[in-house]
Amino acid sequence: MFQYAIGRIIAEGKGYKLEISDPENRRDLLFKNFPAAGGVNGKEVKENTMACAHDLQYLDMDAVMGHGGCIFLHGYWQKHYYYFPHRDKIFKWFKYDDSAYEKPHADDIVIHIRGKYNEGNRADLLVPIPTFVQIVKSLDYRNCVLVTNDPSDALLKAFEGVKNVTMKSGDTMSDFTFMRYAKRLIIPQSTFSWWAAFLGNPEKVYVPMAIRGDYPCAWKMCPAKEDVDLIPINDNYIRVRFNEQ
Repeated sequence: MFQYAIGRIIAEGKGYKLEISDPENRRDLLFKNFPAAGGVNGKEVKENTMACAHDLQYLDMDAVMGHGGCIFLHGYWQKHYYYFPHRDKIFKWFKYDDSAYEKPHADDIVIHIRGKYNEGNRADLLVPIPTFVQIVKSLDYRNCVLVTNDPSDALLKAFEGVKNVTMKSGDTMSDFTFMRYAKRLIIPQSTFSWWAAFLGNPEKVYVPMAIRGDYPCAWKMCPAKEDVDLIPINDNYIRVRFNEQ
């Protein structure tokens, strides 16, 4: 979704044709779920290619927009400031019929749990469960819903002491829509739930962040030029630093 959005932002800004050459399964996933996410008609430029590649995060937008030739993009481009100024039109590109999907109650807390949880072995998780528990216990809410691709009794037990906890595990768009409608969302270091928040209308998004060994921390409190930098500094996004448990 990042690659498509940044490509379309550039193509429309330059009046260029947008061609998508990702593997078929990724293109099918994009087009199947988001009908408006297609190509862009415009000037077809093949010569004098500027290659912005090698899995980069940073993109020199001034250089790209000023380049007169072809633009080849092959990277991650996970920087909030590329997307938030264009949120209204990105919302239209990724619009889909969500009428059949379940939505949370406005007073619910929704937590995205990314990774597999095994009692006594949390190495697959990007954020330790006690951090989620600490955040939830500081809030008033109706239900606490864990959106996870790996529901288990062990995961539910890890939230012992937290009131009204349930788990939700559906297909991709079902879980995505549920998180997108959350008024208060707690996300791990996951672009899946980041996009749900970006395309939703949350009042608060809580984002645990740290730099330590056991939990891979790609989302840093003070990101450098080539780091992921997805969390804007505003009143809607709350950075919660966690320490080694």
